[in-house]
Amino acid sequence: MTAEYAALETRVSALELQMRHILPGKIDGVAYGLSLVREDTQAIRATQDRQAQQLERQGRQLDRQGQLLERHEQLLERQERQLEGQRQQLERHGEMLEGHGQLLAEILRRLPAQPD
Repeated sequence: MTAEYAALETRVSALELQMRHILPGKIDGVAYGLSLVREDTQAIRATQDRQAQQLERQGRQLDRQGQLLERHEQLLERQERQLEGQRQQLERHGEMLEGHGQLLAEILRRLPAQPD
């Protein structure tokens, strides 16, 4: 039992030595690793925040562009109606001129022939 006790004492001494000299270095290493993870996490969050702000700006720009497109569509529809009205007027004028042309042709036909 004494040999076992001596082995345990040696083991305890080795563990105490490890706890005093090796473990603090490992704890420092883990703490350093955690600080790197924290920095990376903060950098990722900052990037996400910037991207979210940029997406919000782009969303607002798209909304404005959508409103402009709607306004342009309304203006184009109005112009289309105006052009259709003008086309109808021109068509009526053309028909009226055609009628005048027929009347003139009839008048010319009825006029006596001029002596040469």
